[in-house]
Amino acid sequence: MFWQPYRTSATDQAPSEPAPAAESPWLDEEFIQRYARWREESAAVRSAYELWGSAERRDRALAWGAYQAALDREEEAAHAYRMCAERIADRRG
Repeated sequence: MFWQPYRTSATDQAPSEPAPAAESPWLDEEFIQRYARWREESAAVRSAYELWGSAERRDRALAWGAYQAALDREEEAAHAYRMCAERIADRRG
């Protein structure tokens, strides 16, 4: 990667060049927050699964419920992340 000066207008920028940093989806705050939440919920799923697998017999039903709840939260976070990514893609056209 090499440094390029920031272009000030659309006419200064050839179509094949990457978009300025301000337009980058990687710098979109909501996108980053949604991604971070999805990663956190994914880690919670792994943790809940491990706890369920090592739970005492008397605690297995409760641990299973916690695992299912973690899966639901991860699915919700993944959906929100996907919707945000799609909005960014639509915005960029």
